Amino acid sequence: MINYSPSFLTEMIELTNFKVGVTLKELITLCRQAREGHFREILVNSSQVRFCSEQLEESSVLVGSYVSFPLGQMSIPSKAFEVEDAISNGAKEVAYLPNLTQLKAGDLTYFSNEMGVVKEICATRDIASTLILDVEVLTEKEIELAIQETLKIAPSMIQINSGYNDESIDFNTINLIKNLVQDTLPLKVAAVHFTAKELKQMKKLKINSFVTPSISEVKQVLASLN
Repeated sequence: MINYSPSFLTEMIELTNFKVGVTLKELITLCRQAREGHFREILVNSSQVRFCSEQLEESSVLVGSYVSFPLGQMSIPSKAFEVEDAISNGAKEVAYLPNLTQLKAGDLTYFSNEMGVVKEICATRDIASTLILDVEVLTEKEIELAIQETLKIAPSMIQINSGYNDESIDFNTINLIKNLVQDTLPLKVAAVHFTAKELKQMKKLKINSFVTPSISEVKQVLASLN
């Protein structure tokens, strides 16, 4: 039987704030909410990792770093530098955006090489590497090709960005990726808006974690489960 209790579901929730104009005060609030809510992790841009790591120094909450976020259009050497920098500042996970231009052009060698570089840097430091797929801009065929290459390289996790443009979570695509991956790699889903029903559905699909910037919706959803 699946445990849908609020205390159990918080262990799969990761909070984020990737606003262009995010303030230090907002980052402090993010860290406090994650600590008080016993959430699994926060994800921030790489320049904010050290600050947030200091805020959560005596907490069990992990600090993860986005790399090449939100476009993924940095060169491989540039991404490698940002990965190194994020880890040196305390990141326990690196979640990076691949160059989707190359993927859409059918250059799977570039896609795989990029993933391999990020994975190798993280693996040598015992840091999780996460590939972020913006499924809203990919065709089903492109998703299938991306997953095929990803399974060869085997990063720590795949993050499915679904519903980041104020759209509902696309469970058809999540199911497609889950069927391709099976239990080979952990999956996380990122979305802005969600419901208790959708959170339960993700748990039923064995999605490992859920990323959202919407702390108010997190509170409402968890309260509705009490």
